[in-house]
Amino acid sequence: SLQNFHSATTPFVLPRLPHLPVSPLFVIIRKNARQYSKEATDPMRSEQDIMDLILSVAKSDSRILAAYLKSSRTNPNVPKDVYQDFGLMYVVTETDSFRQDPAWLDVFGPRILTQEQDSDFGYGDRFGLRSNYQKLYSWLLLLEDGNQIDLGVETVEHMQQGCTRNKLFLPLLDKIGCLPKLPPPSDEDGFFQCLAFIQRTLTHAKPGGKLSSPV
Repeated sequence: SLQNFHSATTPFVLPRLPHLPVSPLFVIIRKNARQYSKEATDPMRSEQDIMDLILSVAKSDSRILAAYLKSSRTNPNVPKDVYQDFGLMYVVTETDSFRQDPAWLDVFGPRILTQEQDSDFGYGDRFGLRSNYQKLYSWLLLLEDGNQIDLGVETVEHMQQGCTRNKLFLPLLDKIGCLPKLPPPSDEDGFFQCLAFIQRTLTHAKPGGKLSSPV
């Protein structure tokens, strides 16, 4: 549990489908991940298995200074289900080496879909994140066993600015004492993040990209 705290195949590449929000695609494909897997007889790795792997990667890589979760999985009030992702952030010395050699992602296991911040069919443009890669970069990994990791790397300076941090914040590892001391995770930010996601999705799904009324 969170409280107690692999070789890869060629990832499936989505066709270019402008105007279709990517998150629903992830949901659809993820629900059928076991069907597409070449190793469908293997069980889906447990939460503890993934958490152990996340910490092992952080401890063994000298570029990684700290790690924390920032998704609904950190909130004890949210019921557990197999579709919860791991919203993971690694605080790093620099981001360039992670971006230039993505082979380091293979340690998380075979993937059927990979999406990254700087791609034509990506979330960078839609969410205003296609810049400042020297400070922050991220990937969405849909693994063959059905687990999903939304993984980012950010510099200490960027982390301290709190640009991507919210009340769903759970420290996992801190090698240099850089992570802030925050209250336990709560429902507040998760609720407003959900509203923001719905608004972004509707905006990009509607012709003209504008809502007729606020969400």
